[in-house]
Amino acid sequence: MAVAAQTDERLGSWKEIAAFLKVSVRTAQRWEQTENLPARRHHHKDEASVYAYRTELEQWWNSRPQPLLHSGHLSTRTPSIVVLPFVNLGGKSTDEVLTDGLTEELITALAQVQGLKVVARTSSFHFKGKTEDVRLIGRQLGVRTVLEGSVRRQGKRMRITAQLLDVEDGCHLWARRFDCRLEDVFELQDEITRQTVAALEGRLVCAGEKMQRGALSRDVEAYELYLRGRYHWNKRLPHELEIAADFFEAAVVRSPGIARVHAALADCCAMMAAFGGGAAEKQARRASSEAELALHLDARLGEAHVTLGFIRAYHHYDWAGAEHHFRKGLALNRDDARAHLFYAGIVLAPTSRLREADFHQQLAAELDPMSPVVAGGFGADWMFQRQYDSAISACRQALDLEPTYPWALRWLGEAYLLKGMYKQAADTLERIETPVFGCGLLGGSYLGAGYRDKANQMMEDLENRASPGLALQIAILKLAFGHEEAAIESLDQARVSRNVGIHWLNVDPIWDPLRPRAEFQGVLRRMNL
Repeated sequence: MAVAAQTDERLGSWKEIAAFLKVSVRTAQRWEQTENLPARRHHHKDEASVYAYRTELEQWWNSRPQPLLHSGHLSTRTPSIVVLPFVNLGGKSTDEVLTDGLTEELITALAQVQGLKVVARTSSFHFKGKTEDVRLIGRQLGVRTVLEGSVRRQGKRMRITAQLLDVEDGCHLWARRFDCRLEDVFELQDEITRQTVAALEGRLVCAGEKMQRGALSRDVEAYELYLRGRYHWNKRLPHELEIAADFFEAAVVRSPGIARVHAALADCCAMMAAFGGGAAEKQARRASSEAELALHLDARLGEAHVTLGFIRAYHHYDWAGAEHHFRKGLALNRDDARAHLFYAGIVLAPTSRLREADFHQQLAAELDPMSPVVAGGFGADWMFQRQYDSAISACRQALDLEPTYPWALRWLGEAYLLKGMYKQAADTLERIETPVFGCGLLGGSYLGAGYRDKANQMMEDLENRASPGLALQIAILKLAFGHEEAAIESLDQARVSRNVGIHWLNVDPIWDPLRPRAEFQGVLRRMNL
């Protein structure tokens, strides 16, 4: 078709292209690089640089492989929704936990409805406290409907408003005010979920059965303890995980036998084990036992399988066992963004299955497009492919979402280091507060920039700490100094201690100088790689 004939159907920017495909801009750009999305570029400075034609995009979409569609995976054109964070009108910070918890519980309930794409919590909460038009938010996230509302708590009573809006025209599909006692919040969550599903015109199948999965305790105090645990867990910091675990344990004591609380505690313990330290072995065992108990109580909890998969890979280097659990978890909930992300990063990438890892990473991005963790995962993907400029771009996008996200800073710093941009590497890595993420890379950046005294001081400090959790960073710095045999010895210590980052030994480009050595290959074999 001639260009002149296509003028009326031309999409003149990435934003328009993404809106047409009903995905995020980042996903559309990713598809251009990985799946030959037919974007074009102008050669004139006075025109926008990117454009595409609707007809070509439709042809590309129809010919695009959809490997999971036959198994129930949802395309971006299925019924879809984002639950925006409900607004706390009570004014008390203690009510914020309840309000956020109500939002998260609605996300969880709707995510269990077959045939409905639900945006993950991270992307939903990216818009907390913002006043953007819900239609614009919906379009950014590639969804058709938006559920929003408010909560006002007065003593033991609550007033909740909720409204479901159509992204296309901004019209209400339904709106309602609920007045109830605090102990009625469980029935209220079910009612909001049912009305939301009913408003989607019966296009969703098997909703009634799946909405009942993973019920929480009807004990209000246990419920509030659980919500407080989730509140701290979502901060994703080591000390916050410890606080979260205390709340989950208190909820278990208050109301034993609730599968989702045990699954949440298992998840907490798994993350604490990953951060290492002297209690890592104990936390890993606790994570496994709590996850198994959760599955005994409710075999349909996909998140418990995800935790077991994480422990099998991260703590035992049992890649086949880990894959078994991740696949079971995804079979139970194919729209779990975190499961796709962990499966990609903890199993597929370490075992050099980079194309499969990229596929699951993209699925995570479609489900959670505003997540810094997902964006940072793309940075790791590009690093493993030795595409450093693309890694830098992905990490910058992650840092736009969360300026202190340590993994994005780590991969960005490594990309700069391997490109010989030592000052930029040092400036980036100095922003990481937790040493296990990048202090060895920082020392290597100092060395490359000519600050040998700083690098020597860094090595002395690391060795004086005598911390098993820092063995990987010591190995990186020893390699930077050219001490290859000593670096491999530290790597084997990192393997034994399950250091943060050791699982990417087979694919991380920082180790490329060591790959020809038999001793390095021996470390890989001992990791079953």
